[in-house]
Amino acid sequence: MAALPEIREAEAPPDIAAIYAALKRTSGVPLVNLIHRHLATLPGVLPWAWQAIRPPLEDGRLAGARVRLAASLAVPVVPAADLAGAGLAEADRAALRALAETYNRGNLTNLILLTALRRALEGAPADPAPLRDAVLA
Repeated sequence: MAALPEIREAEAPPDIAAIYAALKRTSGVPLVNLIHRHLATLPGVLPWAWQAIRPPLEDGRLAGARVRLAASLAVPVVPAADLAGAGLAEADRAALRALAETYNRGNLTNLILLTALRRALEGAPADPAPLRDAVLA
């Protein structure tokens, strides 16, 4: 598959740069995901998507759904001893934990919000609360 076209943060016109800044501020993720950078290449799509996803990001509903979704996932755990055995110092393990937390926050945010957008396009409510209730019940 060819790379998706995107508008990078450094190249964004002022209106798109403002949305990028708001996405970073409200999601707590220090970068703008490729999904949003790609949506910016489609005329009018990123501003429309931002208006749809902005309320749950700004009022905290998404943060709660993200925490509950993460807590509900059964994932394999890499034992800390394995990481230490690989020669990773505590500082390195701390850096990896911080990196994983940033990616987890961003990816869970995107999963929930893009599912809500898809549901809105299908005529279902865009609010992630019904999604949260269905997934985490």
